[in-house]
Amino acid sequence: MTLTSTSSRCGPRRWVRPVTAPAPRRGVLRTKSVRPENVCGLRRRHGSSPSTATKKWAWSSVSSLRERSTSGSGFIRSTAKRATEPRRCADPVRNWRPASRPFHWWCAPPAPPAGVSDTDRPTAFRFPAARAGTSHARLRNAVVRLVGLDLFPSDDVGAAFKAGLSAGDPIAERFVAETYHGELGARRARELVERALREGLDSVPDAPESLRALIEDFERLPDWVDPDLVEEGAAVWRRWAYALGAVGNAGTMDTYTESWLALPLSLSGGYAGDRALHRYMETTRWWLEVSQPGAVFHPGSAARAISLHVRIMHVSVRARVKQHPEWDGERLGLPISQSAMLLTLLGGSVAPALGLTALGFLTSPREVRAVLHFNRYCGHLVGVRCDGYFPETVMDAWRILFMADSARSYDSAAIGSELVESFVPAFAPKPGHRGLDRLRAGYHYRLQAGYSGLFMLPWNRRRYDLPSPGLGMALLLARAPFVAGVEVARRIVPGVDERWQRFGLSRWQRWYRWQSGGRTAEFAAATPLRR
Repeated sequence: MTLTSTSSRCGPRRWVRPVTAPAPRRGVLRTKSVRPENVCGLRRRHGSSPSTATKKWAWSSVSSLRERSTSGSGFIRSTAKRATEPRRCADPVRNWRPASRPFHWWCAPPAPPAGVSDTDRPTAFRFPAARAGTSHARLRNAVVRLVGLDLFPSDDVGAAFKAGLSAGDPIAERFVAETYHGELGARRARELVERALREGLDSVPDAPESLRALIEDFERLPDWVDPDLVEEGAAVWRRWAYALGAVGNAGTMDTYTESWLALPLSLSGGYAGDRALHRYMETTRWWLEVSQPGAVFHPGSAARAISLHVRIMHVSVRARVKQHPEWDGERLGLPISQSAMLLTLLGGSVAPALGLTALGFLTSPREVRAVLHFNRYCGHLVGVRCDGYFPETVMDAWRILFMADSARSYDSAAIGSELVESFVPAFAPKPGHRGLDRLRAGYHYRLQAGYSGLFMLPWNRRRYDLPSPGLGMALLLARAPFVAGVEVARRIVPGVDERWQRFGLSRWQRWYRWQSGGRTAEFAAATPLRR
Protein backbone atom coordinates (compact mmCIF):
# COMPACT_ATOMS: atom_id res chain seq x y z
CA MET A 1 0.00 0.00 0.00
CA THR A 2 1.35 3.45 -0.98
CA LEU A 3 1.11 6.23 1.59
CA THR A 4 1.37 9.91 0.77
CA SER A 5 2.53 12.70 3.08
CA THR A 6 0.27 15.74 2.92
CA SER A 7 -0.77 18.77 4.92
CA SER A 8 -3.85 20.96 4.68
CA ARG A 9 -4.97 24.31 5.98
CA CYS A 10 -7.09 22.60 8.62
CA GLY A 11 -4.49 20.49 10.36
CA PRO A 12 -0.87 19.34 10.67
CA ARG A 13 0.98 17.03 8.29
CA ARG A 14 -0.43 13.51 8.25
CA TRP A 15 -0.20 10.24 6.34
CA VAL A 16 -3.21 9.25 4.28
CA ARG A 17 -3.98 6.67 1.66
CA PRO A 18 -4.97 8.09 -1.75
CA VAL A 19 -8.48 6.94 -2.51
CA THR A 20 -10.45 6.86 -5.74
CA ALA A 21 -14.10 7.64 -5.26
CA PRO A 22 -16.66 5.03 -6.34
CA ALA A 23 -18.30 5.78 -9.67
CA PRO A 24 -21.18 8.23 -9.19
CA ARG A 25 -24.68 7.58 -10.36
CA ARG A 26 -25.92 8.79 -13.72
CA GLY A 27 -26.53 12.53 -13.73
CA VAL A 28 -23.80 13.27 -11.17
CA LEU A 29 -20.62 14.90 -12.46
CA ARG A 30 -17.65 12.54 -12.40
CA THR A 31 -14.43 13.57 -10.67
CA LYS A 32 -10.95 12.29 -11.40
CA SER A 33 -10.27 11.47 -7.78
CA VAL A 34 -11.28 12.43 -4.27
CA ARG A 35 -8.65 12.51 -1.57
CA PRO A 36 -9.55 12.57 2.08
CA GLU A 37 -7.13 15.43 2.74
CA ASN A 38 -9.44 17.61 0.64
CA VAL A 39 -12.24 17.16 3.14
CA CYS A 40 -10.98 19.85 5.49
CA GLY A 41 -14.19 20.00 7.46
CA LEU A 42 -13.58 16.49 8.84
CA ARG A 43 -10.56 16.58 11.14
CA ARG A 44 -9.10 13.13 11.83
CA ARG A 45 -8.76 12.44 15.56
CA HIS A 46 -6.38 9.48 15.30
CA GLY A 47 -2.61 9.29 15.41
CA SER A 48 -0.38 10.13 12.47
CA SER A 49 0.82 6.55 11.84
CA PRO A 50 -0.82 4.56 9.03
CA SER A 51 -3.29 2.35 10.83
CA THR A 52 -6.68 0.78 10.40
CA ALA A 53 -8.24 3.87 11.92
CA THR A 54 -6.61 5.97 9.17
CA LYS A 55 -8.12 3.80 6.46
CA LYS A 56 -11.55 3.90 8.07
CA TRP A 57 -11.40 7.67 8.35
CA ALA A 58 -10.36 8.06 4.72
CA TRP A 59 -13.10 5.80 3.40
CA SER A 60 -15.75 7.37 5.65
CA SER A 61 -14.85 10.81 4.32
CA VAL A 62 -15.19 9.69 0.71
CA SER A 63 -18.43 7.85 1.47
CA SER A 64 -19.82 11.00 3.08
CA LEU A 65 -18.96 13.00 -0.03
CA ARG A 66 -20.54 10.40 -2.31
CA GLU A 67 -23.73 10.27 -0.26
CA ARG A 68 -24.11 14.05 -0.47
CA SER A 69 -23.38 14.11 -4.21
CA THR A 70 -25.87 11.38 -5.04
CA SER A 71 -28.52 13.06 -2.90
CA GLY A 72 -28.30 16.18 -5.04
CA SER A 73 -26.20 18.55 -2.90
CA GLY A 74 -25.46 21.60 -4.99
CA PHE A 75 -22.05 22.44 -3.59
CA ILE A 76 -20.77 18.89 -4.13
CA ARG A 77 -21.93 19.00 -7.73
CA SER A 78 -20.14 22.31 -8.27
CA THR A 79 -17.04 20.98 -6.49
CA ALA A 80 -17.00 17.94 -8.74
CA LYS A 81 -17.22 20.16 -11.78
CA ARG A 82 -14.33 22.35 -10.60
CA ALA A 83 -12.21 19.34 -9.65
CA THR A 84 -11.96 18.20 -13.29
CA GLU A 85 -9.36 20.92 -13.93
CA PRO A 86 -6.32 21.87 -11.82
CA ARG A 87 -6.96 25.24 -10.18
CA ARG A 88 -5.45 27.45 -7.53
CA CYS A 89 -7.28 28.32 -4.36
CA ALA A 90 -7.64 31.99 -3.45
CA ASP A 91 -7.32 31.60 0.29
CA PRO A 92 -8.82 34.66 2.04
CA VAL A 93 -6.20 34.51 4.79
CA ARG A 94 -2.98 33.51 3.03
CA ASN A 95 -3.67 35.03 -0.39
CA TRP A 96 -2.61 32.89 -3.33
CA ARG A 97 -1.80 29.27 -2.56
CA PRO A 98 0.41 26.97 -4.66
CA ALA A 99 -1.37 25.05 -7.41
CA SER A 100 -0.46 21.76 -5.72
CA ARG A 101 -2.58 22.54 -2.67
CA PRO A 102 -6.13 21.17 -2.62
CA PHE A 103 -9.09 23.24 -3.77
CA HIS A 104 -11.55 24.04 -0.97
CA TRP A 105 -15.18 24.27 -1.89
CA TRP A 106 -15.85 27.51 0.02
CA CYS A 107 -13.08 29.45 -1.70
CA ALA A 108 -13.88 31.71 -4.64
CA PRO A 109 -12.55 30.83 -8.10
CA PRO A 110 -9.19 32.50 -8.70
CA ALA A 111 -8.52 35.32 -11.11
CA PRO A 112 -7.94 34.29 -14.74
CA PRO A 113 -4.32 33.78 -15.83
CA ALA A 114 -2.35 36.13 -18.03
CA GLY A 115 -3.52 36.31 -21.59
CA VAL A 116 -7.22 36.53 -20.81
CA SER A 117 -9.62 38.62 -22.88
CA ASP A 118 -10.11 42.34 -22.34
CA THR A 119 -13.40 41.72 -20.54
CA ASP A 120 -11.49 39.84 -17.80
CA ARG A 121 -8.98 42.61 -17.12
CA PRO A 122 -7.94 43.65 -14.57
CA THR A 123 -7.61 40.11 -13.25
CA ALA A 124 -7.18 41.15 -9.59
CA PHE A 125 -10.83 42.18 -9.52
CA ARG A 126 -12.43 38.73 -9.36
CA PHE A 127 -15.79 39.50 -10.89
CA PRO A 128 -17.96 38.01 -12.36
CA ALA A 129 -16.15 34.90 -11.06
CA ALA A 130 -17.33 35.85 -7.55
CA ARG A 131 -20.95 35.27 -8.60
CA ALA A 132 -20.53 31.53 -7.97
CA GLY A 133 -18.86 29.42 -5.29
CA THR A 134 -18.24 32.23 -2.77
CA SER A 135 -19.79 33.16 0.55
CA HIS A 136 -21.15 36.30 -1.12
CA ALA A 137 -22.80 34.19 -3.81
CA ARG A 138 -24.41 31.94 -1.21
CA LEU A 139 -25.67 34.95 0.74
CA ARG A 140 -27.06 36.48 -2.44
CA ASN A 141 -28.81 33.22 -3.36
CA ALA A 142 -30.35 32.98 0.10
CA VAL A 143 -31.65 36.56 -0.05
CA VAL A 144 -33.08 35.98 -3.52
CA ARG A 145 -34.93 32.90 -2.28
CA LEU A 146 -36.28 34.68 0.81
CA VAL A 147 -37.24 38.14 -0.48
CA GLY A 148 -36.50 38.11 -4.22
CA LEU A 149 -33.81 40.82 -3.91
CA ASP A 150 -30.59 40.48 -5.89
CA LEU A 151 -27.56 41.79 -3.98
CA PHE A 152 -25.36 41.82 -7.09
CA PRO A 153 -25.68 44.52 -9.76
CA SER A 154 -26.82 43.69 -13.27
CA ASP A 155 -24.38 42.17 -15.73
CA ASP A 156 -24.16 45.47 -17.62
CA VAL A 157 -23.30 47.44 -14.48
CA GLY A 158 -20.76 44.83 -13.38
CA ALA A 159 -19.08 44.89 -16.80
CA ALA A 160 -19.08 48.70 -16.87
CA PHE A 161 -17.56 48.87 -13.37
CA LYS A 162 -14.81 46.44 -14.33
CA ALA A 163 -14.10 48.40 -17.50
CA GLY A 164 -13.95 51.54 -15.36
CA LEU A 165 -11.02 50.05 -13.45
CA SER A 166 -8.95 50.72 -16.58
CA ALA A 167 -10.50 54.13 -17.39
CA GLY A 168 -8.92 57.46 -16.56
CA ASP A 169 -9.53 61.15 -17.23
CA PRO A 170 -8.36 61.89 -20.82
CA ILE A 171 -9.06 65.65 -20.75
CA ALA A 172 -7.08 66.26 -17.57
CA GLU A 173 -4.40 63.75 -18.54
CA ARG A 174 -3.69 65.67 -21.75
CA PHE A 175 -3.34 68.93 -19.81
CA VAL A 176 -1.04 67.45 -17.17
CA ALA A 177 1.17 65.75 -19.77
CA GLU A 178 1.59 69.01 -21.72
CA THR A 179 2.08 71.35 -18.76
CA TYR A 180 2.83 69.87 -15.34
CA HIS A 181 4.96 67.09 -16.82
CA GLY A 182 6.01 69.13 -19.87
CA GLU A 183 8.16 72.15 -20.66
CA LEU A 184 5.87 74.60 -18.88
CA GLY A 185 6.51 73.02 -15.47
CA ALA A 186 4.31 72.47 -12.43
CA ARG A 187 4.65 75.95 -10.90
CA ARG A 188 3.77 77.87 -14.05
CA ALA A 189 0.96 75.44 -14.90
CA ARG A 190 -0.59 75.86 -11.45
CA GLU A 191 -0.48 79.64 -11.77
CA LEU A 192 -2.37 79.44 -15.07
CA VAL A 193 -5.01 77.16 -13.54
CA GLU A 194 -5.57 79.44 -10.53
CA ARG A 195 -5.77 82.53 -12.72
CA ALA A 196 -8.27 80.90 -15.05
CA LEU A 197 -10.43 79.86 -12.10
CA ARG A 198 -10.22 83.25 -10.41
CA GLU A 199 -10.59 85.58 -13.41
CA GLY A 200 -11.82 83.39 -16.24
CA LEU A 201 -10.18 81.94 -19.34
CA ASP A 202 -10.19 85.29 -21.15
CA SER A 203 -7.66 86.56 -18.60
CA VAL A 204 -5.16 83.94 -19.79
CA PRO A 205 -4.51 84.80 -23.43
CA ASP A 206 -1.58 82.39 -23.70
CA ALA A 207 -3.52 79.48 -22.23
CA PRO A 208 -2.73 76.20 -24.00
CA GLU A 209 -5.61 74.46 -25.75
CA SER A 210 -5.50 71.61 -23.21
CA LEU A 211 -6.14 74.09 -20.37
CA ARG A 212 -9.12 75.57 -22.23
CA ALA A 213 -10.57 72.10 -22.71
CA LEU A 214 -10.06 71.27 -19.03
CA ILE A 215 -11.67 74.48 -17.73
CA GLU A 216 -14.62 74.15 -20.12
CA ASP A 217 -15.21 70.57 -18.99
CA PHE A 218 -14.89 71.60 -15.35
CA GLU A 219 -17.35 74.50 -15.67
CA ARG A 220 -19.97 72.48 -17.55
CA LEU A 221 -23.04 71.71 -15.44
CA PRO A 222 -24.35 68.21 -16.27
CA ASP A 223 -28.02 67.82 -17.16
CA TRP A 224 -28.60 65.40 -14.28
CA VAL A 225 -27.65 67.89 -11.55
CA ASP A 226 -30.42 68.99 -9.18
CA PRO A 227 -28.99 72.02 -7.27
CA ASP A 228 -31.55 71.78 -4.47
CA LEU A 229 -30.80 68.09 -3.93
CA VAL A 230 -27.07 68.83 -3.97
CA GLU A 231 -27.53 71.41 -1.22
CA GLU A 232 -29.58 68.95 0.84
CA GLY A 233 -26.69 66.49 0.55
CA ALA A 234 -24.16 69.12 1.66
CA ALA A 235 -26.32 69.73 4.75
CA VAL A 236 -26.06 66.01 5.59
CA TRP A 237 -22.26 66.30 5.53
CA ARG A 238 -22.44 69.32 7.85
CA ARG A 239 -24.46 67.27 10.34
CA TRP A 240 -22.08 64.29 10.18
CA ALA A 241 -19.02 66.59 10.26
CA TYR A 242 -16.04 64.96 12.02
CA ALA A 243 -17.77 61.57 12.02
CA LEU A 244 -17.89 61.59 8.21
CA GLY A 245 -14.11 61.67 7.93
CA ALA A 246 -13.57 59.08 10.65
CA VAL A 247 -16.11 56.60 9.27
CA GLY A 248 -15.03 57.20 5.69
CA ASN A 249 -11.41 56.53 6.52
CA ALA A 250 -12.23 53.40 8.54
CA GLY A 251 -14.09 52.08 5.49
CA THR A 252 -11.20 53.05 3.24
CA MET A 253 -8.73 51.17 5.46
CA ASP A 254 -10.94 48.12 5.08
CA THR A 255 -10.29 48.20 1.31
CA TYR A 256 -6.50 48.23 1.66
CA THR A 257 -6.49 44.45 1.26
CA GLU A 258 -6.51 45.20 -2.49
CA SER A 259 -3.36 46.26 -4.34
CA TRP A 260 -5.26 48.22 -6.98
CA LEU A 261 -6.43 50.54 -4.20
CA ALA A 262 -3.49 50.41 -1.77
CA LEU A 263 -0.45 50.57 -4.06
CA PRO A 264 -1.01 54.11 -5.45
CA LEU A 265 -1.36 55.44 -1.89
CA SER A 266 1.73 53.56 -0.77
CA LEU A 267 3.85 54.81 -3.67
CA SER A 268 2.68 58.40 -3.34
CA GLY A 269 3.18 58.28 0.43
CA GLY A 270 0.06 60.23 1.36
CA TYR A 271 -1.22 57.68 3.89
CA ALA A 272 1.97 55.76 4.66
CA GLY A 273 4.60 55.86 7.36
CA ASP A 274 5.37 59.18 9.02
CA ARG A 275 3.14 61.03 6.52
CA ALA A 276 0.06 58.94 7.32
CA LEU A 277 -2.03 62.01 8.16
CA HIS A 278 -0.86 64.12 5.22
CA ARG A 279 -3.42 63.07 2.61
CA TYR A 280 -6.16 62.70 5.22
CA MET A 281 -5.73 66.33 6.26
CA GLU A 282 -5.86 67.41 2.61
CA THR A 283 -9.04 65.40 2.10
CA THR A 284 -10.51 66.93 5.26
CA ARG A 285 -9.85 70.40 3.87
CA TRP A 286 -11.74 69.44 0.70
CA TRP A 287 -14.62 67.99 2.75
CA LEU A 288 -14.85 71.21 4.77
CA GLU A 289 -14.92 73.45 1.71
CA VAL A 290 -17.41 71.53 -0.45
CA SER A 291 -19.84 71.12 2.45
CA GLN A 292 -20.14 74.89 2.93
CA PRO A 293 -23.62 76.17 1.90
CA GLY A 294 -23.69 76.78 -1.87
CA ALA A 295 -19.91 76.47 -2.20
CA VAL A 296 -19.83 73.85 -4.98
CA PHE A 297 -21.79 76.15 -7.33
CA HIS A 298 -20.23 79.49 -6.43
CA PRO A 299 -17.74 80.69 -9.11
CA GLY A 300 -14.27 81.23 -7.68
CA SER A 301 -15.03 79.45 -4.40
CA ALA A 302 -12.30 77.57 -2.55
CA ALA A 303 -14.41 74.41 -2.92
CA ARG A 304 -14.27 74.53 -6.72
CA ALA A 305 -10.60 75.54 -6.85
CA ILE A 306 -9.52 72.72 -4.53
CA SER A 307 -11.66 70.23 -6.48
CA LEU A 308 -9.83 71.06 -9.72
CA HIS A 309 -6.45 70.81 -7.99
CA VAL A 310 -7.48 67.39 -6.60
CA ARG A 311 -8.39 66.31 -10.14
CA ILE A 312 -5.00 67.40 -11.46
CA MET A 313 -3.20 65.76 -8.54
CA HIS A 314 -4.97 62.44 -9.20
CA VAL A 315 -3.96 62.54 -12.87
CA SER A 316 -0.35 63.37 -12.04
CA VAL A 317 -0.07 60.53 -9.50
CA ARG A 318 -1.81 58.16 -11.94
CA ALA A 319 0.72 58.91 -14.67
CA ARG A 320 3.72 58.24 -12.43
CA VAL A 321 2.34 55.16 -10.68
CA LYS A 322 1.33 53.63 -14.02
CA GLN A 323 4.98 53.69 -15.11
CA HIS A 324 6.32 52.31 -11.81
CA PRO A 325 7.77 48.76 -11.98
CA GLU A 326 5.54 47.61 -9.10
CA TRP A 327 2.39 48.42 -11.06
CA ASP A 328 1.00 45.60 -13.23
CA GLY A 329 -1.66 47.05 -15.50
CA GLU A 330 -2.76 43.63 -16.72
CA ARG A 331 -3.62 42.61 -13.18
CA LEU A 332 -4.48 45.92 -11.48
CA GLY A 333 -5.93 48.11 -14.23
CA LEU A 334 -5.26 51.86 -14.04
CA PRO A 335 -4.17 53.65 -10.84
CA ILE A 336 -6.86 55.87 -9.31
CA SER A 337 -9.30 54.67 -11.94
CA GLN A 338 -12.87 55.84 -12.51
CA SER A 339 -14.29 52.86 -10.62
CA ALA A 340 -11.84 53.30 -7.73
CA MET A 341 -12.98 56.90 -7.32
CA LEU A 342 -16.62 55.77 -7.52
CA LEU A 343 -16.06 53.51 -4.50
CA THR A 344 -14.69 56.51 -2.62
CA LEU A 345 -17.85 58.48 -3.39
CA LEU A 346 -20.05 55.64 -2.16
CA GLY A 347 -17.89 55.51 0.97
CA GLY A 348 -18.85 59.13 1.62
CA SER A 349 -22.58 58.70 1.12
CA VAL A 350 -24.55 55.48 1.55
CA ALA A 351 -21.95 53.73 3.74
CA PRO A 352 -21.79 56.36 6.52
CA ALA A 353 -25.54 56.94 6.24
CA LEU A 354 -26.06 53.37 7.41
CA GLY A 355 -23.08 53.06 9.74
CA LEU A 356 -23.63 56.29 11.64
CA THR A 357 -27.12 55.20 12.60
CA ALA A 358 -25.46 53.18 15.37
CA LEU A 359 -23.97 56.42 16.70
CA GLY A 360 -27.28 58.28 16.78
CA PHE A 361 -27.27 60.04 13.39
CA LEU A 362 -30.74 59.47 11.93
CA THR A 363 -30.51 60.05 8.19
CA SER A 364 -33.83 59.74 6.36
CA PRO A 365 -34.16 57.92 2.99
CA ARG A 366 -34.52 61.25 1.18
CA GLU A 367 -31.39 62.58 2.89
CA VAL A 368 -29.48 59.47 1.85
CA ARG A 369 -30.54 60.02 -1.76
CA ALA A 370 -29.52 63.66 -1.44
CA VAL A 371 -26.06 62.90 -0.10
CA LEU A 372 -25.56 60.32 -2.87
CA HIS A 373 -26.49 63.00 -5.45
CA PHE A 374 -24.20 65.50 -3.72
CA ASN A 375 -21.32 63.04 -3.90
CA ARG A 376 -21.99 62.45 -7.57
CA TYR A 377 -21.62 66.16 -8.34
CA CYS A 378 -18.53 66.47 -6.12
CA GLY A 379 -17.15 63.50 -8.04
CA HIS A 380 -17.88 65.29 -11.31
CA LEU A 381 -15.77 68.24 -10.10
CA VAL A 382 -12.78 65.96 -9.38
CA GLY A 383 -13.05 64.12 -12.71
CA VAL A 384 -15.30 61.12 -12.00
CA ARG A 385 -17.23 60.23 -15.16
CA CYS A 386 -19.26 57.11 -14.34
CA ASP A 387 -22.44 58.33 -16.02
CA GLY A 388 -23.23 54.91 -17.47
CA TYR A 389 -23.12 53.06 -14.16
CA PHE A 390 -23.24 55.56 -11.30
CA PRO A 391 -25.98 54.23 -8.99
CA GLU A 392 -29.31 55.99 -9.35
CA THR A 393 -30.74 54.51 -6.13
CA VAL A 394 -29.39 53.70 -2.69
CA MET A 395 -29.92 49.97 -3.30
CA ASP A 396 -27.94 50.17 -6.55
CA ALA A 397 -25.10 51.78 -4.59
CA TRP A 398 -25.09 48.92 -2.08
CA ARG A 399 -25.06 46.40 -4.92
CA ILE A 400 -21.85 47.93 -6.24
CA LEU A 401 -20.28 47.86 -2.77
CA PHE A 402 -21.35 44.24 -2.32
CA MET A 403 -19.86 43.32 -5.68
CA ALA A 404 -16.57 45.07 -4.84
CA ASP A 405 -16.35 43.25 -1.52
CA SER A 406 -17.03 39.89 -3.19
CA ALA A 407 -14.31 40.47 -5.79
CA ARG A 408 -11.40 40.90 -3.36
CA SER A 409 -8.09 39.22 -4.07
CA TYR A 410 -6.44 40.00 -0.70
CA ASP A 411 -3.16 40.66 -2.48
CA SER A 412 -1.80 43.86 -0.90
CA ALA A 413 0.24 42.04 1.80
CA ALA A 414 2.77 44.36 3.49
CA ILE A 415 1.66 47.37 1.43
CA GLY A 416 -1.83 47.29 2.87
CA SER A 417 -0.56 46.56 6.37
CA GLU A 418 1.68 49.63 6.32
CA LEU A 419 -1.20 51.90 5.27
CA VAL A 420 -3.64 50.56 7.85
CA GLU A 421 -1.22 50.31 10.75
CA SER A 422 0.17 53.81 10.17
CA PHE A 423 -3.10 55.73 10.32
CA VAL A 424 -4.59 55.45 13.82
CA PRO A 425 -1.20 55.74 15.63
CA ALA A 426 -0.64 59.01 13.74
CA PHE A 427 -3.28 60.58 16.03
CA ALA A 428 -1.43 59.57 19.23
CA PRO A 429 0.03 62.36 21.41
CA LYS A 430 3.37 63.61 20.13
CA PRO A 431 6.43 64.12 22.33
CA GLY A 432 5.89 67.89 22.15
CA HIS A 433 2.29 67.76 23.36
CA ARG A 434 1.71 69.06 26.88
CA GLY A 435 -1.31 69.66 29.07
CA LEU A 436 -4.61 70.12 27.21
CA ASP A 437 -3.01 69.41 23.83
CA ARG A 438 -1.87 66.02 25.07
CA LEU A 439 -5.33 65.23 26.45
CA ARG A 440 -6.94 66.36 23.21
CA ALA A 441 -4.60 64.23 21.09
CA GLY A 442 -5.24 61.21 23.30
CA TYR A 443 -8.99 61.72 22.98
CA HIS A 444 -8.91 61.78 19.17
CA TYR A 445 -6.52 58.85 19.13
CA ARG A 446 -9.03 56.76 21.10
CA LEU A 447 -11.90 57.99 18.94
CA GLN A 448 -10.15 56.97 15.73
CA ALA A 449 -9.35 53.56 17.19
CA GLY A 450 -13.02 53.23 18.13
CA TYR A 451 -14.19 54.14 14.62
CA SER A 452 -11.87 51.54 13.13
CA GLY A 453 -13.21 48.96 15.56
CA LEU A 454 -16.81 49.75 14.65
CA PHE A 455 -16.55 50.22 10.90
CA MET A 456 -13.84 47.88 9.64
CA LEU A 457 -15.04 44.37 8.85
CA PRO A 458 -13.89 42.20 11.80
CA TRP A 459 -12.23 39.53 9.63
CA ASN A 460 -10.25 42.22 7.82
CA ARG A 461 -9.36 44.14 10.96
CA ARG A 462 -7.86 41.02 12.54
CA ARG A 463 -5.20 41.03 9.81
CA TYR A 464 -3.54 44.11 11.24
CA ASP A 465 -1.83 45.21 14.43
CA LEU A 466 -4.12 48.06 15.50
CA PRO A 467 -4.67 49.84 18.83
CA SER A 468 -7.39 48.48 21.08
CA PRO A 469 -10.72 50.04 20.07
CA GLY A 470 -12.59 49.35 23.32
CA LEU A 471 -12.39 52.76 25.00
CA GLY A 472 -13.07 54.65 21.79
CA MET A 473 -16.09 52.49 20.98
CA ALA A 474 -17.44 53.09 24.48
CA LEU A 475 -17.07 56.86 24.07
CA LEU A 476 -18.83 56.84 20.71
CA LEU A 477 -21.71 54.67 21.86
CA ALA A 478 -22.10 56.62 25.12
CA ARG A 479 -22.83 59.87 23.29
CA ALA A 480 -25.13 58.22 20.73
CA PRO A 481 -28.33 58.92 22.77
CA PHE A 482 -27.50 62.64 22.87
CA VAL A 483 -26.89 62.71 19.11
CA ALA A 484 -30.15 60.82 18.47
CA GLY A 485 -32.02 63.29 20.67
CA VAL A 486 -30.75 66.24 18.63
CA GLU A 487 -31.56 64.40 15.39
CA VAL A 488 -35.16 63.95 16.54
CA ALA A 489 -35.40 67.55 17.75
CA ARG A 490 -34.20 69.01 14.44
CA ARG A 491 -37.23 67.48 12.75
CA ILE A 492 -39.65 68.94 15.29
CA VAL A 493 -38.28 72.23 16.62
CA PRO A 494 -37.65 75.04 14.09
CA GLY A 495 -34.09 76.32 14.03
CA VAL A 496 -32.50 73.27 15.66
CA ASP A 497 -31.33 71.80 12.36
CA GLU A 498 -29.52 74.98 11.31
CA ARG A 499 -27.79 75.25 14.69
CA TRP A 500 -26.88 71.54 14.56
CA GLN A 501 -25.22 72.02 11.17
CA ARG A 502 -23.28 75.09 12.32
CA PHE A 503 -22.16 73.30 15.47
CA GLY A 504 -20.89 70.25 13.57
CA LEU A 505 -19.09 72.30 10.92
CA SER A 506 -17.43 74.73 13.37
CA ARG A 507 -16.29 71.87 15.61
CA TRP A 508 -14.83 70.09 12.60
CA GLN A 509 -13.00 73.26 11.49
CA ARG A 510 -11.53 73.82 14.97
CA TRP A 511 -10.19 70.27 15.02
CA TYR A 512 -8.70 70.70 11.53
CA ARG A 513 -6.88 73.90 12.47
CA TRP A 514 -5.52 72.31 15.63
CA GLN A 515 -4.50 69.01 14.04
CA SER A 516 -2.85 70.65 11.03
CA GLY A 517 -0.92 73.06 13.23
CA GLY A 518 -1.82 75.95 10.95
CA ARG A 519 -0.24 74.34 7.89
CA THR A 520 -2.08 74.87 4.60
CA ALA A 521 -3.08 71.91 2.46
CA GLU A 522 -1.11 72.14 -0.78
CA PHE A 523 -2.62 69.52 -3.12
CA ALA A 524 0.73 69.41 -4.93
CA ALA A 525 0.64 67.55 -8.24
CA ALA A 526 4.37 67.28 -8.87
CA THR A 527 5.52 65.51 -5.71
CA PRO A 528 7.77 62.55 -6.61
CA LEU A 529 6.89 59.02 -5.56
CA ARG A 530 8.54 57.91 -2.34
CA ARG A 531 10.11 54.82 -3.92
